[in-house]
Amino acid sequence: MKLVIYHHPYQWQSFFHSPWFEPFRDEHFDIEFYQPEIHDHTDDVFVTGCNIYIHKDQQLFLQDRKVIVDVTWESSTGKWGNDMTNTNDKHLFVFGDQGQSQGNRLYCPNFFRYQEALWSKHGNYATVTPDTRIPDKKFLLPINRGRGWRLNVLEALESHLDESLWSCVSPHGVELPGYCPKTGGNNKIGKRSDTRYCANQWYDRTHFSIVLETQAGQWKGNENVFLTEKTYKPISMEHPFIIMGAKGSLKMLQDQGFKTFPELWDESYDDLYYPDRLHAVKEIVDNFVYYEPLSQHTKKKLKYNRKLYFNRDIIHDGLIKEFVQPIKNWLTSDQ
Repeated sequence: MKLVIYHHPYQWQSFFHSPWFEPFRDEHFDIEFYQPEIHDHTDDVFVTGCNIYIHKDQQLFLQDRKVIVDVTWESSTGKWGNDMTNTNDKHLFVFGDQGQSQGNRLYCPNFFRYQEALWSKHGNYATVTPDTRIPDKKFLLPINRGRGWRLNVLEALESHLDESLWSCVSPHGVELPGYCPKTGGNNKIGKRSDTRYCANQWYDRTHFSIVLETQAGQWKGNENVFLTEKTYKPISMEHPFIIMGAKGSLKMLQDQGFKTFPELWDESYDDLYYPDRLHAVKEIVDNFVYYEPLSQHTKKKLKYNRKLYFNRDIIHDGLIKEFVQPIKNWLTSDQ
């Protein structure tokens, strides 16, 4: 059964049209790109992104078709999950966060972990020089768009910002040192800074990263753990990290096989919701022993994490088990 990619590319990057996924995609699916004069009947299975599907006219056009809606870049507890909820069993919604797959909702909580590793390798983003690092700053805190709780984090850590590398492109206009390339292209996306880019100096000059994830646990149980490139970048760069994210973020990483850093700080902050989580993170930063070199034990963890992260067999097997096969099962179902 072939899949018709509707509105190509239907979002910035995705499994179904990203170059790092194409060989894998074409191995498991028969792909065509939408042409109105060819795909004007309802027998084909369409693939579209949530940014297209969210428009009511598009839902109307797609209502009688079998459709895979790619929501892997969004959380099912945010606006996309609420807006996507409907009773059309012909439409499969594929989310990239935690949840119980049932009916027409498929959850792939490790999708970002696989995607980011492949994307990083494809773009040659993560070239590390950990053995020559001489940190002169306490932490790395990259923020692209500062809003809501992210600005609260900046305020809480204000006394430490002079001894850190930090950015808040919007609204403060502060960027990290050095050149950060654009994503390319003449559209709005192409003019953005490349959020996957990793400058060695950012990691060489800092002791650890503070990751501000997409969600910070501010809804106290009404959200899922959703780990994105923000978490996986320090893993790829062999950099210790603290996560301002949902409760259980470290637990999810450990379940994926990664090692965390209780020898560096108290990781009980992972049991807390925001704002208690922020208070605990601030205490860690306040008490962190500056300029103390990493132990061999910690360095081995960092190298182990990077090797695990880029393990192609794990990525391949995980994508088949958690993404490809469930979609194929749905395609051959009676829906």
